[in-house]
Amino acid sequence: MARLKVALAGQPFENPPSHRPGDQIDLLTDQLETGDESFRALFESAPDAIFVENMSGEVLDVNPAACRLHGMGREELIGLNVTALVPPDARAEAAASFEAAAAGQIVRVEAHSLTKDGRSVPVSVSASRIYYRGQPALLVHVRDMTDQRLLEDQLRQSQKMEAIGRLAGGVAHDFNNLLTAILGYTELSASAVGEEHEIYKDLTEVRKAGEQAASLTRQLLAFSRQQVLEPKVKDLNEIVIDVENICRRTIGEDIRLVTRLEKDLKPVKIDEGQLQQVILNLVVNSRDAMPEGGEIAIETGTILVDEHFPSQGVRIEAGEYVSFSLRDTGCGMTSEIKQQVFDPFFTTKDPEKGTGLGLSTVYGIVKQSGGYIFIESQPDAGTTIRILLPPTEADPQVSVSSPAVSEESAGSKTILLTEDNKVVRELSTQVLEEMGYRVLAAETAEEGLRINQAFQEEIDLLVTDLVLTGMDGLTMTRELLTTSPGTRVLLMSGHTRRARFDPEPLLEGVAFLQKPFTPAGLKSAVISALRKPAPSLR
Repeated sequence: MARLKVALAGQPFENPPSHRPGDQIDLLTDQLETGDESFRALFESAPDAIFVENMSGEVLDVNPAACRLHGMGREELIGLNVTALVPPDARAEAAASFEAAAAGQIVRVEAHSLTKDGRSVPVSVSASRIYYRGQPALLVHVRDMTDQRLLEDQLRQSQKMEAIGRLAGGVAHDFNNLLTAILGYTELSASAVGEEHEIYKDLTEVRKAGEQAASLTRQLLAFSRQQVLEPKVKDLNEIVIDVENICRRTIGEDIRLVTRLEKDLKPVKIDEGQLQQVILNLVVNSRDAMPEGGEIAIETGTILVDEHFPSQGVRIEAGEYVSFSLRDTGCGMTSEIKQQVFDPFFTTKDPEKGTGLGLSTVYGIVKQSGGYIFIESQPDAGTTIRILLPPTEADPQVSVSSPAVSEESAGSKTILLTEDNKVVRELSTQVLEEMGYRVLAAETAEEGLRINQAFQEEIDLLVTDLVLTGMDGLTMTRELLTTSPGTRVLLMSGHTRRARFDPEPLLEGVAFLQKPFTPAGLKSAVISALRKPAPSLR
């Protein structure tokens, strides 16, 4: 329990030389009891709890708000010593505050108050000395601070998550450049020595470790909401159906998976692959919470958010939302664990069973997609996770499998490569030149634009990092396309400073390559980008 914080203001109270009914100091006697109906009405309708106590701490009068706060009737509170409403470990400090108020000082404290059922409620208390029925008494105002404390906790959590997210995004960006070099040169070396060479196996293990590290950075970017999303209008039910079989194989035979999908859901704009990752992460988390088996229920539906919606302190705009919920019959969570489940690297599992990035990844993807996530859980009572996504009126887009990309002759095609990381720039240049392309390499966007302006021939493809020192890759792309409208574009990045990357409102026809990438990935992306029509500015 938080310790009392006492603030004393005003001067010691001086008893008047004489006291007569009607004096201002006898306000409650005259106005609460002798007929001032308007004052009594204010007392009764005040939103804060008001107590009148004698100098021994016995309650003389209360308003209805005091009864609601403590879950007690007026007849139960009157005559009760207020000590009974104070948690035992705070009674000494409460007594000191009471004595200060009795001596004539105005006392303001932050404390806790007990309800009839034993709950401890955070409250703000102010007390001052008055006269009541001709005798010294205390007038005590008590304000329930539960909602304010909840909002303060939400703000602190939000600030913490934002700070961690910025750190995670920055670390992931730098690591993705390093991993691009590690994976790239490992693949080139493995190809050069061949499978029969004695170090080929070692190079394979290096590549595997690099891929695992790349997976971690993708999760960090998801948490920090700095990953690149390609949202499309999709039917949520179809996404659940597509991933259902994978979920069943993941959970094992001792756990029953049930799906209840509402018909005629409004579509949502979402990155399908990322939402599938969300569902799989939640299913795995539920599986691990049920080592003896159990049930996982996945439901979709429509929820109307209004003033009665249990928002758990989250500010959510009223309206209609498409809902995805997952309920399990597992071990559940304590309130302390619920407050930390979205923190990266927080886990209750054994170290070999998880990294602590599962739910933080889920949190990042949902928030970056414009949605909200809520958790309801109690120990030994299972967990329900509900995700709300804003609907869209657009028609769902049907997923079409892309044809396999085969390597083709580079001919005389010219590529302008802009990358401020030297190792990644040199690796990419080497790979592209080995494919037969002419490569013009630049460290900055400004340098790349100068090269484009000075180059006498047509540049077929711009390959640029999104995050560059100085001008960013998107700005460079726009400027280049104003003078060279026939140039194809391949954007690449370990993360983007934009909260969301959606090519539709920016440029049509751009391709994207996520870092870290391998030489094979770069080759495939370049060939695919060259097959696209030149992007058009919007």
